[in-house]
Amino acid sequence: MYGTMITSMLAIAATGAALMAGVYFAFSCFIMAAFAEMGSARGAEAMNSINRVILRSAFMVVFFGSTLLYTILGTIAVFDVGLANRWLLVLTSVLYVAGMFVCTVVFNVPPNNQLASVNGGRANSDELWPHYLAHWTRWNHARALSSLLTLVLSGFLLVANS
Repeated sequence: MYGTMITSMLAIAATGAALMAGVYFAFSCFIMAAFAEMGSARGAEAMNSINRVILRSAFMVVFFGSTLLYTILGTIAVFDVGLANRWLLVLTSVLYVAGMFVCTVVFNVPPNNQLASVNGGRANSDELWPHYLAHWTRWNHARALSSLLTLVLSGFLLVANS
């Protein structure tokens, strides 16, 4: 059975994973498709606007907070040999941190920065936009799936250890 601290941390982290899965799911299912329909200049402008606004939003608290919680939980599980389902908690934590956080930093943020450097120039956005859409969306699918699987595994851990 998990202690109150671990259970609380896991429940909060799972809520964060759920929120992240929802955001990424929305982008994968319809937001990026809508931006694609807008054309390269308008689509790039809309995405750049989101990328600027998101940095000043509650999204960042959830993004970094859930990553921190899963990092702490995974570390506790590695060292607490008496913790029930410890290796599943380690796997869950690694899945989230690697599949959501690292994926974002390595595969989604650099194209966002490249898109921001276009500054609405139509010729540059016409060239960059199709590649950006395909690459960014592919990795966003990975983030959505990682966050969703993390949520499912976290739910299992909460139920199994209550």
